[in-house]
Amino acid sequence: MQFKTKLITIAACAALLFDGHKASAAAVTDKPAAVDAKSAVDSIIEQRMKESGVVGVVAAIIVNKKLVWMQGYGFAENVRAIPFTPNTIMSVGSIAKPFVGVAMMRAVNEAKLSLDADINKYLPFRVVNPHIRMRSSHFGCWQHIAQA
Repeated sequence: MQFKTKLITIAACAALLFDGHKASAAAVTDKPAAVDAKSAVDSIIEQRMKESGVVGVVAAIIVNKKLVWMQGYGFAENVRAIPFTPNTIMSVGSIAKPFVGVAMMRAVNEAKLSLDADINKYLPFRVVNPHIRMRSSHFGCWQHIAQA
């Protein structure tokens, strides 16, 4: 799958999640309502895929920190008609940066991480120019020396 297609797939996932379509926890756990909720989710995802030209996506519903449903839609590889499944390996690319940034700042807020600390304190390998503030600002490049 090409990078642009992967990025569109990931962006489609985010758009679906934040599009204002909400299902309550009861809708996921109650059997009749769950069938209606699944049909609604299927319909929304298929419509968004069609509108945006996304060929494959995986969606999940998490309730109380537990995965209660996950399904792939479309194709991981359109030309060879390889289905997109929950086990399809995806390249997340730059979309991970905001999540990592938020996680880092939460750790800073909880005094579990210091932006001015030597990053080698937290990693199982050695990094040159090891200050977390520098690493999290796109300044410089990651260079590491594996420990023997």
